[in-house]
Amino acid sequence: MSLLAVSGCASQQILPPFETQPRAADAATPDPRQRVGVCYSALSSTPQQVLSLARESCPVDQPPHLIAQDLWLTCPLLTPIRATFACADEAP
Repeated sequence: MSLLAVSGCASQQILPPFETQPRAADAATPDPRQRVGVCYSALSSTPQQVLSLARESCPVDQPPHLIAQDLWLTCPLLTPIRATFACADEAP
């Protein structure tokens, strides 16, 4: 059992969230806002870590707003969730 606990702690350091391609805007409703994608694992990343990474990628005066999350097929197996943020001064 202690081996699982140690491996769980190690995964938090080994699998940090990382920036990736965001989900594309819907062609029917164009969205001019900058988008940021972040791949992460809910087991090894906190929401604050994911948001912090998105915040680093958005312009200072345009904080990130979560607009979508995708599971599987867009990020690697060990970080299977992709969060897409829109950078804007306020949520639509």
